[in-house]
Parts: sequence; structure tokens; C-alpha cells
Amino acid sequence: MATSTPEEEFHNIRAEASEQQRCKTDAAALEELRAWGEREGHNSSAIARMLGIKRQAVSSWQRIPAERVRQVSQLTGIPAWRLRPDLFDQPLDASPEAPQNT
Repeated sequence: MATSTPEEEFHNIRAEASEQQRCKTDAAALEELRAWGEREGHNSSAIARMLGIKRQAVSSWQRIPAERVRQVSQLTGIPAWRLRPDLFDQPLDASPEAPQNT
């Protein structure tokens, strides 16, 4: 059985923590999309229609696909950096807790 060096262990712990944070961020973005749909009276089928894709595609999202972020942002008013902070930087003048357009 191979043992890891302290540096490898540190790297593994950081990678795991990073993955956990990404999952939380992705879940929060999907929840924000769901909440927007609920407020606006749109279910996943309606959101899919507005995006020009099948309902199953939206329902299967674990995270909003990179190629759909701008479209979802334009549709919902949710900033792209909140939907996928791994792809879009938060503007300096934006609060991370700022309410979305209602």
C-alpha cells in the first residue's frame, strides 16, 4: 500500500474541499433558478421551452451548463457570476448577497 506525502495529503484535502464548495455553489444556483421559476409561475417545462431545450435537459442539470449561462441569465435576470462563479467574475460593485431582480 502506497503512502502519500504530506504535500499530497494537503492537495487531496484542498481538492475535496474545493469540490464540496463547487457542489454547494451549483446547488445554490439551481435553487435560485427554481425559485425564480416559482415566483414567475414557470415550472421546469416552461423554463425549458423558453430556453429552446427539452424539459429533461433542465431537470438533469447538476449545474447550469456553461453554454446556457448567458441565456439563463438574460431570461431570469440572475447575474451570470451567481449562476457560475467558476466562469464569471463577480463585479467589484456587486454584493454576493444582493437580491436578484424580482
